[in-house]
Amino acid sequence: MLRTVHVGLGTIGQLCLRAAANRPGIRIVGAIDPHPDLVGRDAGTLAGLGRPLGLRVEPDWTGVPEADVAIVCTTSRLVDLREPIGAALARGLDVVSTCEELVAPPIDSPEAQELDGLARRAGRSVLGAGVNPGFVMDALPLVLSAAMLDLEAVRVRRVVDVRTRRPQLAAKTGVGLTPAEFETRLMRGEVGHVGLAASARLLAAGLGWEIETLGEAVRPLPRADGRCSGVHQELRALVGGVPRIVLELTIAEAVAAPGDTIWLDGTPPLEWRITPATPGEEATCALVVNVALGLAALPAGLRTMVDLVPLRYRERR
Repeated sequence: MLRTVHVGLGTIGQLCLRAAANRPGIRIVGAIDPHPDLVGRDAGTLAGLGRPLGLRVEPDWTGVPEADVAIVCTTSRLVDLREPIGAALARGLDVVSTCEELVAPPIDSPEAQELDGLARRAGRSVLGAGVNPGFVMDALPLVLSAAMLDLEAVRVRRVVDVRTRRPQLAAKTGVGLTPAEFETRLMRGEVGHVGLAASARLLAAGLGWEIETLGEAVRPLPRADGRCSGVHQELRALVGGVPRIVLELTIAEAVAAPGDTIWLDGTPPLEWRITPATPGEEATCALVVNVALGLAALPAGLRTMVDLVPLRYRERR
């Protein structure tokens, strides 16, 4: 029986707790969130499980029993993970987190290097997981690439109707802002998807490609009243002087054709498509739970989804 502690009980944290509670082989032994509106509430009732778990939300680790894995859903930024992950590692737990920047941080990131060191010294593994980054635009193309004799480039397009997702995503993608407000918040790092660069790094690591440069463009999408309906982002990663990884993401209101499409250029050419787009919240929670169940098999340290995708195209130079 895998014993989990859930750290961070916002929208995604609650969904992950509910998914874990419904999965055979998992027993939730702790729930942590310092928000005063959540402390003391029954974790199962809070997460909409339909039944109490008899487990109250605690403000910190005090009194939390022994466990195996911490599921951390507190932030999208790597810089904010030191405290929650450090606390879990100090108690001997493996960690899976929904932090987008943790999925594949830059190799020279001091925050990533610190977490890797903490995990290795604790003899535990830490891994970032989610639908994007972590699956649709990186891990899934890696699995599909195993069917390629020769791989020249990976292109992925994800189009999401923001009306089908949690309200927080609309705020992240600038829905309702004026173009000037969008630009101001973009400069502050308050709008736009965090994670395309992580997906490109994950793909390159899995394929044995060395990225020379990453270029990303972000622009608001207009609606009839002149305000923003969402965002379009495109990232190109140059390998050997050519764009071998191209990732396009649109998250907006009333998109014409929501869905995910993967093109693998090479021999034989391959195209994979699903409509509508892979459900973000549900898939993220499923990935977190499935990763949590597989963490014990991974070596200690900061790991990535590449460690869980052994079947893929491989290229060594």
